[in-house]
Amino acid sequence: MKTRELYIKAVGTYLPENMTDIKEARKTKPAAEFEEDLFDDGEYVSISVAGDTPAVDMAVHAARDALKVAEEPVQILFHASMVQQGPEGWSSAGYILRELGLSNLGGFDIVQGANSVLGALEIASGWLAVVPDARNALVTTALNAGSAEFDRWHSAGTSIVLGDGAAAIVLGKGGGIARVEAVNSLMFPELEGIHRGTLPLFEKDLGIRRQVDLSVRFKEFALTNGFGPMDLLTQITNMNTEVVQRSLKDAQLEAGDIARVIHQHVGPMMIDLSVMRPLGLPLSKSTWDYGQTVGHVGSCDYLLSLGYLLNTGQLSVGDHVLLTGCAPGFNVASAILTITGDGAQ
Repeated sequence: MKTRELYIKAVGTYLPENMTDIKEARKTKPAAEFEEDLFDDGEYVSISVAGDTPAVDMAVHAARDALKVAEEPVQILFHASMVQQGPEGWSSAGYILRELGLSNLGGFDIVQGANSVLGALEIASGWLAVVPDARNALVTTALNAGSAEFDRWHSAGTSIVLGDGAAAIVLGKGGGIARVEAVNSLMFPELEGIHRGTLPLFEKDLGIRRQVDLSVRFKEFALTNGFGPMDLLTQITNMNTEVVQRSLKDAQLEAGDIARVIHQHVGPMMIDLSVMRPLGLPLSKSTWDYGQTVGHVGSCDYLLSLGYLLNTGQLSVGDHVLLTGCAPGFNVASAILTITGDGAQ
């Protein structure tokens, strides 16, 4: 989808002060908690850990920073999350708006796994395009992977470690630090079971809540459906390439025009095989060098990395940035930005 007059006006990020050094963690954790290939040399260096700080409170911190920079009112909030961030039947968006002191605004919770921010971007672009008086939208996202249902070392899959943090952007018309050229997403439901495995769809007795383990679900799905690991990687790569090519076409760009690629912080091998090599781009153009220092912070990865590139002066006016990744569903999404400001936040 080619977007119309859509800009990122401000980026706000929040990372807890506590960082866990991976090598130190390996010394203190029982060996059984670490797979042999979980932390290869050159992979994760550290992860951000928020302790008992709720994800939505971190989202409020990031939102305040973004709103302060934008210095413009917003008319709607989209809170993007990888998982439920409070009691069942409760609204994260309502809580965030109250904490920000904003009322009489639209508010929505967008739950599309680690692609929730890109989903929120796609929905917000449509809202801003069709509502006559719409000027700005706030998008927030956050994750605290320290809850009982997660094991940050294993839950997200082999070679992926979960970190904690939050991020926010103000989207709107009339200019900003980056122009959103295109955003696309596709759902491939034939692979929906990757994130479900053999788990039942309905449980009458809650009992002891299962801890999330996507590696087990992935293996169950592959075994049940006769897929080899490389078969699934090939399919995921092809799907990701398809959605990226759609965005490149909408933006009237070629892969070689992309200055930087922002992917979820899932490990260099996956990023290289599924995204960089198909585009003919070196891994050095990705943001893995940053991602390995904070971990996979769910849907925050895209905005944390964007904020990092802007704050460290690694983007110049005219640079094109590709955001792309995958999520449950099976969802693949991509967006292309053009830097229009001076890269400062």
